[in-house]
Amino acid sequence: GKDMLLTWDDPTPLKIVALGFIIRNTQSHHIFFPHNLVDPYYPNTKTELRTNGHWWITYKLFEDGALNTNVYFEFQFKGPRNCRLLFARYNNHGTQFQIEIGSSNNAVTKVYKRGWQTPTNHTGLKVSATEFRTFWVNIQANTIKIGAGGSTTPLYQFTDTAYTTDPLFSHVSMATCCNDYGYWKMISHPEFHQHSHG
Repeated sequence: GKDMLLTWDDPTPLKIVALGFIIRNTQSHHIFFPHNLVDPYYPNTKTELRTNGHWWITYKLFEDGALNTNVYFEFQFKGPRNCRLLFARYNNHGTQFQIEIGSSNNAVTKVYKRGWQTPTNHTGLKVSATEFRTFWVNIQANTIKIGAGGSTTPLYQFTDTAYTTDPLFSHVSMATCCNDYGYWKMISHPEFHQHSHG
């Protein structure tokens, strides 16, 4: 909700430069930030977004954060490596696909099943540091397809048979890696450009 939880007027305020949280790794609790302030130094151009290698920027895939088993996400990306996408359900970290296009110094694309499990690798997708390249992701229940350019034929397809019921997704998160900036143009979700910080 939006009700005030705690307030305190410090007579000798300190400058806060970082905020941290600790959660016991034996617990299933998690912290979800619906509006990550990722890159406040990059102007909101209304036409592209920028990510860096330190934070994820998160958006709702559907209005009001609704859950859906089918996702289509098309975008353009410019960066030297590690175009990272995470499709997830906001209240269940066991439901997710993570994609890393241009991993291992732009050598392979990795798809992680439901988190940081052993990825499957594919070599046909590359990113570029000098030009925007178009990619698309199509998730239908437990099957994920990844393509590039204007072709509707996927370059990579994977089905996670470990799901016993069709997974539901609500959000997408984007990032790059290793102090690299990544530049994004949203094709299927242009409304993301209106909110450059997630």
